[in-house]
Amino acid sequence: MRTDFKGVYDLFKKADNVAIVGHIRPDGDCIGSAMAIRYALLQRGASVVDVFFDDLIPINFFYLPDFEQIKDKNYIDKNPWREYDLLIVVDSSTEDRIGRCTELRKHAKKVLVIDHHQNTTMEGDVVVVNPKHVAIGAILYEFFVDTNIEITKDVATALYTSMATDTGCFAQANTTGYAHRAAATLIDKGIDIETINYNNFRLYDRRVIPGLAYALRNIKFFSHGSVALIGIPYSKIKKFGLNGELNQFKKFASEASGVRVGMIITERKKGEFNVSLRSHGNVDVAKIAESFGGGGHKNASGFVMKGKYQKVLKDILNQVEKCLIMTES
Repeated sequence: MRTDFKGVYDLFKKADNVAIVGHIRPDGDCIGSAMAIRYALLQRGASVVDVFFDDLIPINFFYLPDFEQIKDKNYIDKNPWREYDLLIVVDSSTEDRIGRCTELRKHAKKVLVIDHHQNTTMEGDVVVVNPKHVAIGAILYEFFVDTNIEITKDVATALYTSMATDTGCFAQANTTGYAHRAAATLIDKGIDIETINYNNFRLYDRRVIPGLAYALRNIKFFSHGSVALIGIPYSKIKKFGLNGELNQFKKFASEASGVRVGMIITERKKGEFNVSLRSHGNVDVAKIAESFGGGGHKNASGFVMKGKYQKVLKDILNQVEKCLIMTES
């Protein structure tokens, strides 16, 4: 654990032109924490605070103020990088996780890294890593409180989004008392928790129904029902127009009765598979992801693999079954 809030505060005070980046396939923790920093820096007088993701941004986060200001992969495709005083990297344990945004290192005078993964290798002038916190938003909440940075309603909305989405609406095993106490304070700021939670945990796009129907018809179970798999080939992703909506499919694998590990394998490009793992209890899927060059948390992790589908599936299942055996021993 590395916590240097003084170093972070010094960078916050001096930076006037700031770029904030997060990982590809950004989730609520990544987007929420990036936007919380944006609001805090702007209210402290920064001239420019740009938020970049080398991917498309899920539309369900539209309720975040300045959502339309986020610069996605389409923006990066068409525009050159500008120069910044400070680059802030959030929720990204390894360099490859931020995609083309790594190029911003060449255009920034200082780099600040804020992460909460177990094995962070991301480098910077100041690096803050605290795996005990449920989300980057929890680290930022502690930082803002410790340094008397005002938590406005906008900041509170973004911090709550970060913590709620990385704890499954405070229902997962990683949820802490600190997270609940912080969330209570954020709610008291007048945030619209109904809108936040509806858009992140209940709402779905009815256009994904054909894709979801395909996924459910083809769900497979292994290891006597303790492992569930939803696999979607490239042809079906194109046919059903699936992208960020695939996040909505995860629960149908991991929350089936008797399942301890749920897997989503999606072929976003020909021969390239995104793998998302979810688990319950003591099954540490982060170790599985790390064995394939990925990472994440104990009960939620992911990675990318290239190859033929059956070989990819066989290799992953071997690691999952080893993990289950080790958990039981």
